[in-house]
Amino acid sequence: MKRINFATGMKNLLMNIPLILSALVALCLFSINSIAYVPIFAVVFLAVVVLSFLGKTKVKSSFTPVSVISSVILAFLIEVLGFNNFITAWVPGGDKLLTLLDTLSFNIPLNYLLAGMVLCVLSFYALFVLSQHIVNLLTSVAERYIPQQKDSHTPSGLKSNWFFVISAMALYVLMVINTVTYFVGMLITFGVLLLFASKAPSLWSVIREDKPAKKVFCILSAMGICLVNQSRFYDLLVKFGLPEKFNIVFAAVSLAGAFLALAFVYVCLSLFWKTLVGVFKDCEIFKGVKLSETIVYAVLAVLVCTYITVAFVQTDAFYGTEYNYDIVYTCDSPLLVKFGAYSVVSHVENDLRQPFFALFSAPFIGIANLPGYFFSDTVNAILLAVAQVPLLFCANFILAKMLELKPLGRVCFMLVSLCTYTQLLFALMLEQYVVAYFWLVLCMYMIYSKKTLSRKFVLFGTTGTLLTGAVLFPFAAENSPVKKFRAFIAEAVTFACEFVVMLLMFCRSDVITGFVHKTIALSRFTGQEVTFLDKVFQYTEFLHNCFLPAKAGASNVIPEHISWQLDNLTGLNIFGICIFALAAISAVLNRDKVSSRLAAFWAGFSVVMLLVLGWGTQENGLILYSLYFGWAFLVLIIQLVEKIQTLLKAKFILPAFCVAASAVLLFLNIPAMQELISFGTQYFPI
Repeated sequence: MKRINFATGMKNLLMNIPLILSALVALCLFSINSIAYVPIFAVVFLAVVVLSFLGKTKVKSSFTPVSVISSVILAFLIEVLGFNNFITAWVPGGDKLLTLLDTLSFNIPLNYLLAGMVLCVLSFYALFVLSQHIVNLLTSVAERYIPQQKDSHTPSGLKSNWFFVISAMALYVLMVINTVTYFVGMLITFGVLLLFASKAPSLWSVIREDKPAKKVFCILSAMGICLVNQSRFYDLLVKFGLPEKFNIVFAAVSLAGAFLALAFVYVCLSLFWKTLVGVFKDCEIFKGVKLSETIVYAVLAVLVCTYITVAFVQTDAFYGTEYNYDIVYTCDSPLLVKFGAYSVVSHVENDLRQPFFALFSAPFIGIANLPGYFFSDTVNAILLAVAQVPLLFCANFILAKMLELKPLGRVCFMLVSLCTYTQLLFALMLEQYVVAYFWLVLCMYMIYSKKTLSRKFVLFGTTGTLLTGAVLFPFAAENSPVKKFRAFIAEAVTFACEFVVMLLMFCRSDVITGFVHKTIALSRFTGQEVTFLDKVFQYTEFLHNCFLPAKAGASNVIPEHISWQLDNLTGLNIFGICIFALAAISAVLNRDKVSSRLAAFWAGFSVVMLLVLGWGTQENGLILYSLYFGWAFLVLIIQLVEKIQTLLKAKFILPAFCVAASAVLLFLNIPAMQELISFGTQYFPI
């Protein structure tokens, strides 16, 4: 890296004064009416000044006329987003503009209109420079990851791939959000897809190379995914309130869109499974699994699926009801199921917290959507829940592999995992955490096994299904943050840029433009009004609830309806304290093991997120995160039992402990789950 002396830096700074001033205006254009924006404003402006000082604002690559035109168009589209932000943030009544039609019909006062236009003109230079960098980033990513055409006689580029661009846009129309931000984002995505399609070899070869069984699976999955998006789009059109005779037209239009989207979805699924299968082969996850072991897992899976079916045919509290939120604890299961969060990328819950949730869940859930589309809501919910069971089992099995357990030990670990309250609960609760749990554990295993094949793919899955997974990047990075700090920072910036490219490619520019708004909105979940002592009470109770039944019952805390909520706490949970102490002891005793250090890190991260930051404490809802964090404590406790077994040289201790623990857990947890199901049957029967 070339060093910059002070004189050179000041010269760079003076040359970039127009850019700095234009960036200052752009920050005003994208500002919001909140004090929380001030530090963001200061940090971004300081970054522009520092980059100007270092001479890093100019794009090094030579620009062609096409790239310049692309940058101008992109800058203009960003300005439209900025102007829309200015209206909603500062114009009286602008905060009530929810849809595109609201915005287009809004009468902007002349003084605000002139002010917005002036800001747009003055900020254009900075946005153009930013657009140049974005275009350069998109081009470099395309050249880095798109394989070169091997057969020169086979058509490639847009000549071969134009239909896939149309197919992708058909999907994005089906998952449309009726806002200015989304429609402008679609135009940006269209440009990104054209760029990638123009550089890619023929995507038809992806379809031709697939084996028949894979083709059938991917086609059925693609149909399920497209039909969920079609149903959502049809419901959106019906809400316009036109005469019923138009419903036939709406149905025809939405089905045509679903048919067009099939090709793009198929290619995405095919590439997804090719990459994921490669990851599993590289990690040798299922190597050494015996037939008897497989039979045990199959029996356990059947029991879990039966348990789901029995519960769901009695009550829709876990997936339906006329209410969308807070039926069982603080979960959003009805909202997720009704509007297809598992398959609709733009679903309202697939926001900044999990921007790629549908992208990394739909390949597993898509085939369940197909029969569910034609049958009742209950059948659809059962199929969705059953489709998550393999992910739950697979994640548990991967943890057993991380523990380096032998077949009997793996079976015991699987048994005790499934008997915990959190896994019995999340088998029924159609929340986003089962999918996030799977990707998190897979990423942990890649770090543990030091495998590098498609590690970035798994990191995208981990971070995209729940953004907190990004904290694993320092462990997964090729460059050590300690030994090669500069290279690590460069790798982190590259990963962040590629994440942004994925957002643009899959029509999620709303995540980027709404970053500040969403961050401020989500801050209400951090328990700012909750005392630290109350957070400690909730955290120790959370540790208890990872294993044993939660202290909960029917409650009227939600004004609109009765719900099943955690009791208010007045003290520490002794069992939770014991779990934390045992986990800490195990972490110290097993500090030489990579798996123990990873589990200890994740347990410590739970302390930061749930106790220090107090995420979820505002609504007394930490149980929602028990699956995502609780496994770390279970792993550490199992390793502590292993350590005792090694010291005493008695091989029976771990199996005996797991069997006894499973029996106790089932004895306590089954009645608790029956009570919860009875609540649903009483208040929300089928």
